[in-house]
Amino acid sequence: MKLLPISVAIITSIYSGLSHSEVKTSTGFEQKNSKIEVIKVIGTRLEKPLNEISGSAVVITAEDIENLVASELSDLFRNEPGVSVTGSAGTPQNITIRGITGNRILMIKDGVRMADGYGASDINDSVGRFNFDLDDVKSIQVAKGAASAFFGSGALGGVVKVETKEAADYLYHKDYYLALKGLYSGVSSQKKVSVTAAARAMDIPVMLRMSQWQGHEQQNYADTRSPADIDGTSISFNTNLISNKHWLLSVNSDWQSQTKETHGAPNSVPQPDGAWDVVQRNREEVQSSQVQQIKLQYTPESFVLFDNLSSQIYYGETKNSNQVNDFLTRTFLQVQQRYRQYESDETFKEEIYGFSVDMDLWVELYGMEHDFLYGIEGQRSLHSRAKDRIKIENGKQNYWSNQPFADASTESLSGYISDDISLSEHWGLLVSSRYDRNSLSPEQSEILNIPLVDNSSDNVSSSISLSYDPTVGVSGYLAYSQGYRAAPYDKVYGSIPHLFAFPPFEIIPNSDLHEETSESIELGMRWQWQNLDIAASYYYNQFDGFIDWIEVGLRQSDGVFERQFVNIDSASSWGGEFNLDYNVTENLDLLFQMGWVDGKNNDTGEKLRTLTPLEGSVSLNYQYDNLRLSGLVNGASEMTNVTSCVDPLTGAQDCPAPAAWVIVDLAAQYEVYAHFKVNLSIKNLLDKEYVRYQDVAGTSGYQPTQPGRSFSASVSYKF
Repeated sequence: MKLLPISVAIITSIYSGLSHSEVKTSTGFEQKNSKIEVIKVIGTRLEKPLNEISGSAVVITAEDIENLVASELSDLFRNEPGVSVTGSAGTPQNITIRGITGNRILMIKDGVRMADGYGASDINDSVGRFNFDLDDVKSIQVAKGAASAFFGSGALGGVVKVETKEAADYLYHKDYYLALKGLYSGVSSQKKVSVTAAARAMDIPVMLRMSQWQGHEQQNYADTRSPADIDGTSISFNTNLISNKHWLLSVNSDWQSQTKETHGAPNSVPQPDGAWDVVQRNREEVQSSQVQQIKLQYTPESFVLFDNLSSQIYYGETKNSNQVNDFLTRTFLQVQQRYRQYESDETFKEEIYGFSVDMDLWVELYGMEHDFLYGIEGQRSLHSRAKDRIKIENGKQNYWSNQPFADASTESLSGYISDDISLSEHWGLLVSSRYDRNSLSPEQSEILNIPLVDNSSDNVSSSISLSYDPTVGVSGYLAYSQGYRAAPYDKVYGSIPHLFAFPPFEIIPNSDLHEETSESIELGMRWQWQNLDIAASYYYNQFDGFIDWIEVGLRQSDGVFERQFVNIDSASSWGGEFNLDYNVTENLDLLFQMGWVDGKNNDTGEKLRTLTPLEGSVSLNYQYDNLRLSGLVNGASEMTNVTSCVDPLTGAQDCPAPAAWVIVDLAAQYEVYAHFKVNLSIKNLLDKEYVRYQDVAGTSGYQPTQPGRSFSASVSYKF
């Protein structure tokens, strides 16, 4: 896993399935002159070496996931500058890219958009977006920077593209495949078993994969988090019903469910009549997701308007249910003790229906080669969030239900075109543009006597990148791209009471919200010489119309302050990244990475909450025959560019900035024989207590430590 200067076209093109070429990173165990890294520009027939293409991205392969003994999304980006993951086992997990996080990062799995997460201030701290099984992953590609010219709404700060394995990946030159894998993750005591089976039935490839896991919460260094039990199941299916020279019809289906039961409880909880002590609490959170997908690909025998066509229709559902049952007590007048049972059921559900049609065409015009990629796509999303409450006291039961977010639907339709032009032997140009129409409609007419009306937006996003390759081994690029995010339904139609806050407030709907936009510019270079490979980039991002809340006024009827989401913020971020890969010997590889992100709110001058300090890592990888050994030293400096926090007692002051930290990880892989492999990993070898800035950014007095030393192992056997 390493930083690669990869064209935005590679990461953001639509997968056609016409080629099964993998996106590969170098293992570092081959000679430099024999490891020319070739990327298939997904959705086209174009192939380019990495030193001829532009833009910054991270590519994580199935092999990387296996080497890391990864069970969580947070395991994958421990040493990647500009990319970090908040959350852990048992908590919401989300990706931050160069200071932008939450739903401003678009996540796509096999061509289908993942459901938004949700939480406070767009950080998805209540429900995350990690709802796929890592054992099912073929590659995870992270494009850094705006990418709406290809993917439309949501790609404001970057794109995370997940590609899962299909039957053809297992049955290459084979008629059947069967594998078992067992994994243990010490950081969460997770035990996981996976079975993968594939075969050709009447010459039709079929794959079925199942995983089941059990574990606990990921504890902090002091083991003070509430204990929890986690159980999960994942099932995926793939087959090609038609497969010949011109047609490929495939069916994909996957389903995942995870249940978390938390046993700890706070000392007290707020109630309308004051704080009540908690005698006992039972809390169960269930998150499930499914996607059903049919893909049709066609390669015509003679010229039409395209060389290849890829289309799909799909249905998906994501659901999160959070049930809490509290047994409460309170003493009145120091004499009378009363008891109360309080039940809460909060449900988030999002359904999607969609289609896409993508085509590519290669032509030669005016002595220049053009590779066109164009298509259309549409999607309808149904959003629902409901809260049910039951209070039982003195033999009486009170029930009430409310919807803090009005049920709504989003309909989107878009079309795009890109042209990858070979201007000359040394110059290349990639130009793309996309039109998006998003229509948001409520399912009810008003909330809090505030009328709810439709909210729509039209947007054209464009990008252009110029690459130059003057000599063998040296390349450079300059890329510009635009990002766009339509006003989200929860900000437009949300009525969110925070009556137990100090002071109490309620967020009211705003149907006049408009889209957020961004612009990214990046300058980069890559130099390859003998056993040395260097990549460096500098970028600048401008964000306009950021959605945040403002104080509207005081409600006289109950003394509650009213707040509302509006487009107020203009923000910018900038930074740089550096990557050095050196083959010390044929068997030993040295990799050094570092990066920094700075930025501010242009309206207030405040630093952005989601910035990260200077980060860096050094890793050594040794390969000899069937043995692979890896060592990683990873760390971050103390954060100096902190935003302001408001303390109820002292007022505004700089938010906490954790101290600098350095940790050491070790990993080993041994292939006992061709079908039997063992992977071992030790994270935080020296048992260092440390706090990452991204876990505390923008908070006051909260210092969640990362776990101490942990051991993980996996064993896989292929029959």
